[in-house]
Amino acid sequence: MPFLSVTKNTKRNGIQTFAKAQRLMPEIRDIELEYLDARDWYVNTVGVIAQMEEHLAQAKAAKDVETAAEINNKLHAERCKLIDVRDRVKKAGERSYGEAFYLAASIMLPRDVFRQIDMEAEKLIGRPRHELARHD
Repeated sequence: MPFLSVTKNTKRNGIQTFAKAQRLMPEIRDIELEYLDARDWYVNTVGVIAQMEEHLAQAKAAKDVETAAEINNKLHAERCKLIDVRDRVKKAGERSYGEAFYLAASIMLPRDVFRQIDMEAEKLIGRPRHELARHD
């Protein structure tokens, strides 16, 4: 069964798991869990494609043209979906990392430096970090 490729740092530090994410600070826990959910969806889609490719090879070996054509069409659809899924995973990962970076900066930087960076970020995107009011 295929598995997703990971970076050297991930290999060294260990891949993030749901159990690890549950122990994160509340400010970033939910965002990281969203990323992990999207990553699992991607890995499952890669697994489905691998199974379909194997089924296609078996159908071709058995010279079952009708089944091979059907599987080939489904395989094409899954591969197209994989591109979208990969983009979603990447965006979810970047959002999670960005929130963790923001939290670390807010803890580690002196207040005046952090505020200057925050104001510059607001100028860059033309809005505050959270535009909408919370309704908890």
